[in-house]
Amino acid sequence: MTSPTTHAPRTDDEWTIHALNIHGAIFERKCQHIVSNVPGWDIKATNHPVMYPLEISYGQRGEESELDIHALSTQRGYPVSLLIECKKNNPNFVDWNFLSHLTKNKDTFRQSCHRLLFENLSSETSVGRLAAGTLELPDLFLAGDGRETKGSYQGNKTGDFTKTSNDAITKAAYQVALATQAIVKRDFLACQPGSSRQALPTLHYYVPVIVTTARLFRVDFDPAEVDVKTGEIPENKATRTAIKWVVYDYPLPCHLQFDPYGSPSVPAQADSTKLQILIVKSEALGEVLQRASRSDVFGWPEP
Repeated sequence: MTSPTTHAPRTDDEWTIHALNIHGAIFERKCQHIVSNVPGWDIKATNHPVMYPLEISYGQRGEESELDIHALSTQRGYPVSLLIECKKNNPNFVDWNFLSHLTKNKDTFRQSCHRLLFENLSSETSVGRLAAGTLELPDLFLAGDGRETKGSYQGNKTGDFTKTSNDAITKAAYQVALATQAIVKRDFLACQPGSSRQALPTLHYYVPVIVTTARLFRVDFDPAEVDVKTGEIPENKATRTAIKWVVYDYPLPCHLQFDPYGSPSVPAQADSTKLQILIVKSEALGEVLQRASRSDVFGWPEP
C-alpha cells in the first residue's frame, strides 16, 4: 500500500508518516474532526479508558481498553451517544464483505441500540432500566458474518486468490463492545440508590459504531444454490453490492455478556449473547451523524 502522495515513501520521515497512516493514528484525528464539525454533536471523550466487568472480584480486574471517540448529542432533549471505534483497514484486505442474516427479517430491520431509562429520579429508590431502542437508516441490513478480502485479484498469483480474513472486523467489534458494555453499566450504576445521581437524564441512547476506511459490500445469494457437496456457490449466482453502512450482529464473548446480577435487564426480545454494531464507511460518517441528530430516527421497539 503506497502513501497518499504521488510517490512511494523515500525518506525516514516519509516512511514514518506512512506507518502512522497504516496503523490509524492519523485516521482517528480525521474522525474526531468530522464529529466536531457536524452541528449538534460534541466530543465527550477521546481515547477514553474503559474496563468490563467493572467489579473487582477474587483479586481479578475486568479487561481494560480504550474507546476512540465518545460523540454526544443532546439537541433532542435527551442524550444520544455514539461510541466509536476507528478502524483503518488492513492494507492487504481493503474490502469488507457482509452476508445478510438469514434468520432475521433483513427487509424491515432497524438497528437495536441500548436505551437506558432512568426512572423515579426524585425518589431514593430510583433505578435505571435497559430497553431496546432503534436507530433507522435507509438501506440498512443485518449481517451475520463478515469477511475481509483483497480489492482486486486481477493479476495476482494463484496462491493469493483465496486469501480472506475477519481479524480486523472482529477486533474492532470486540473493542467497541467492551467499551459499550462498560459505559452503559457505569451509567446504570450511577442511578442506583446510594449513588450521587447528579442531573441524570430520563433517557439515554447508546449506539456502538465502527468507522472504517475499508470498502463495504453486501453479498446476496440463495442458499438453495449452494452445492451441498462442495459447500460452494457458482460465482454467477451471488451478487455483491457496495454499501455505506451495515449492522453486524456480533457474537459477544461470554465475559462481555450482560451479568444477570446487578446489571441492566435485557428485554425479552433481545439476545443478550449478541451486540448489534453499526459499521460505517468512513466517507459516510458525517451523514450518519446528521441523520442521527434528527428526532424521528430513534424510537420504541416494535411490539
